[in-house]
Amino acid sequence: GHSRYGYFTSYLLSKYPHDIHAVIAASPFLSQKKVCLVDSICNIKKTYSSNKTLYYRFGIGNDYPEDFMKLDSALKKTPNNLKVSFKGFFFKEAIHNTTPGLLIGIALYEIFEYWNKQQNAYLNSTDTTISSFYEKIEEHYGENICFSLGALNGKGWGFFNQKEYEKAINAWKQLVYE
Repeated sequence: GHSRYGYFTSYLLSKYPHDIHAVIAASPFLSQKKVCLVDSICNIKKTYSSNKTLYYRFGIGNDYPEDFMKLDSALKKTPNNLKVSFKGFFFKEAIHNTTPGLLIGIALYEIFEYWNKQQNAYLNSTDTTISSFYEKIEEHYGENICFSLGALNGKGWGFFNQKEYEKAINAWKQLVYE
């Protein structure tokens, strides 16, 4: 969410942390009448208990620097929770409408970095068994996220090029099942 929707998605995260997997909030303002989300977001970091990892990425430019400093400082003082990945980015020269473009790439990369590591491990494995990788992904994110079609196709071509045709066929069958 951006701006007011950054506030809204941050609020939803504070109310429903077990139902949401990740929030990216660009230029969220953190206070409305009688509601400041800083304490609520920090409370999630303290009390969250789930097997899945919860992600929150926020980025603020020169529009709400005080809000960024307040939340970033509070999060740094809050004890670490291994299943909570909260991180902020301050773009001190960025105006309000540029923060989404600056934030979204790095936030998506960080959120899906674990998925990518599992996908790369599968690509570098010597067999076509994929279930153990998907189990790790499901444990981490709370649900399965299938590998990219390009990776699944590449796995098949890797085996084909090594003249391991049965393994190539099995890898391509996995592609079709996805």
